[in-house]
Amino acid sequence: MDIVSGLAAIQSAMACAKGISSAIKTIKETDQKIALLDIREQLIEMEERLLDARDQTNELISQNQELRLQLTLKEEMRLQEDGNILWRIEDGVKKGPYCSTCYGSEGKLISLSGNDPGTWHCPKCKNHFHTKQWSEVQKRQYDQLSRQPRY
Repeated sequence: MDIVSGLAAIQSAMACAKGISSAIKTIKETDQKIALLDIREQLIEMEERLLDARDQTNELISQNQELRLQLTLKEEMRLQEDGNILWRIEDGVKKGPYCSTCYGSEGKLISLSGNDPGTWHCPKCKNHFHTKQWSEVQKRQYDQLSRQPRY
């Protein structure tokens, strides 16, 4: 082998080595990019899980507040058996009256309306409630009317 052929072979070998080195470098960069993409995918997955956990936490907090409100309300409610109406005692103040039917079936406080003392009407379920006071007034009025002479 002559010198020119040897130099050409060496030059060819060096070009081949550079190509291999470049290929290895490209493979390493590609591997790094793939690894980086895997890490990004994992981060996105973790962010989604964190968002789900935050949403669940917010929902649980909301449910907890609602349950606490219901418990407080239940503790504040007092049934007036005479008339079967509900009163809410909030910070020592009597509020109401409320419909016992609507509260019992739906857990809703529906204010009762009434014009005469001791008689109440629910605008939602249309029930009427009368206390002993109302019954006594009605009985007295009936007695007075029945004693009057008829013409």
